[in-house]
Amino acid sequence: MMHHDSAGEVLWSNAADWLGFTPGPGDNVVIPHGLTVILDEDARDLGTLAIHGTLKVADDRDLTLSADNVLVFGALEAGTETEPHVHDFDVVLTGEAADPDIVLADWSHGHMHGHDHHGHMMEAIDNKALIVAPGGTLDLHGAETVSWTQLEATALTGATSIEVTDASGWQIGDTISIAPTGLDAFEVEDRVITSIDGNTVGFDEPLAHRHNGTQQDVGDGRLLDMRAEVANLSRTVTIRGEADPDLQILETNSEHEGAFARAGYGGHVMVLNDTEVRIDGVEFAELGISGEVGRYPLHFHHSGDMTGSYVRDASVHHSLQRGIVVHQTDNLLVEDNVVYDVMSHGIYIEDGVETGNRFDGNLVMLPRSTHNDFRIDEVRIN
Repeated sequence: MMHHDSAGEVLWSNAADWLGFTPGPGDNVVIPHGLTVILDEDARDLGTLAIHGTLKVADDRDLTLSADNVLVFGALEAGTETEPHVHDFDVVLTGEAADPDIVLADWSHGHMHGHDHHGHMMEAIDNKALIVAPGGTLDLHGAETVSWTQLEATALTGATSIEVTDASGWQIGDTISIAPTGLDAFEVEDRVITSIDGNTVGFDEPLAHRHNGTQQDVGDGRLLDMRAEVANLSRTVTIRGEADPDLQILETNSEHEGAFARAGYGGHVMVLNDTEVRIDGVEFAELGISGEVGRYPLHFHHSGDMTGSYVRDASVHHSLQRGIVVHQTDNLLVEDNVVYDVMSHGIYIEDGVETGNRFDGNLVMLPRSTHNDFRIDEVRIN
């Protein structure tokens, strides 16, 4: 006997009824076609979660979903455009480099919906992945927050607060990143917010560098805007790669102590063809697989016409390879996002055949040179 509520939904906490067992560490879970499951408790340490029906995240509590892989053939939903998800929802991808690759056809359960125009269902894809498979929908809407703003006044060395143009939605505990305004990219500074009073944002650790917050009148009514950008990296909805135990720290600039790139197996998000993706206010952290072609924090891969899909007010940070990649994908909106501290390209349009995509109001800071050992053009493609 399934425990349905009035909307014909079942609860993750009642998995023993609708699934036949209570998922434990390493277990694979398939949500069958036609079934809506409400994630009402943490689901930790799963193997592969294949969603053929709908997994809807309960909106009244903080929740974590950790799995080696999350495969979305149906729908994964947290919040809506009109009612964002204000509690924390963390997706943690936990696969390891030695684990088997994912072949979507192995998990399709016959529901391939006739969408496999590109043979993606048969290709081997590195694990530690969130994949939106042909026919799938990803709807993730975090709490509304200003993705990035600018200083309203110059921040001096030693300051423990800054004045910004708009701190709407920012919270104590959020991590902000203050852009450099000198000639040194490594004068960017990260701080954790400890107080907010209107647009005055306080933190405990004094600033080590001066950050300009002025505009200069250069005549004819023109202003030269030299104000440092200030990005907020934190979101209520997060997709994160679990720390790679074999992470490598790569020195890229010997003049700066601590100016190191990182390389490792960070996990990735891949959006395929015939999908719908609405991402608003989501954080993508510790993702990307260094040196592997096509393994990026947010990767639209041969997605085709994505009219109506968007990525906005997201943060992509501390990536091990690239940021937002748009590959053979058209009519996607990429707006007001922050891409910070990534190895290689921040926003990358891959083939040059992509049309109708709109990139508006995005901020990219601190792209790091790719270490020679992890250059894509050095990788032999057989």
